[in-house]
Amino acid sequence: EDRTSWEPANHLQNSPDLVQDFYSAYPHKPLQP
Repeated sequence: EDRTSWEPANHLQNSPDLVQDFYSAYPHKPLQP
């Protein structure tokens, strides 16, 4: 079962630390899909 998905930025507004962790782990990923 695939548990990954793209989420709109407004769904992540309450998770800035998790978003920052993601971009720290994957610095070459685009900021928006």
